[in-house]
Amino acid sequence: MQRAWGALFEQFDAVIAPASGVNAFAHIAERNVARRTLSIDGEDTPFGVQFAWAGLATFPNLPATSVPVGIDPRGLPIGVQVITNRYRDHDAIAIAALCNRLSRS
Repeated sequence: MQRAWGALFEQFDAVIAPASGVNAFAHIAERNVARRTLSIDGEDTPFGVQFAWAGLATFPNLPATSVPVGIDPRGLPIGVQVITNRYRDHDAIAIAALCNRLSRS
């Protein structure tokens, strides 16, 4: 997995990916991830599957920075994650800062 990502980063500085499958959502009292659900397109979906998005970076041990890039119709933030090659944490942070500045202009 790390070799495949390394090959990708020979051509690209970063990957911009969803931070989650949904925009920001209301926090509820249910703390048991196994029982918690989120409504996605009107369908109850297990909450735990949202962790797969973070896994894009965490499974291959890559740095990633989450950044808001917009606001949904409810006024809640829309976020993405900036994933960069191993040991390039500073690039992830710099690109996330650029994304944030561009989203505000």
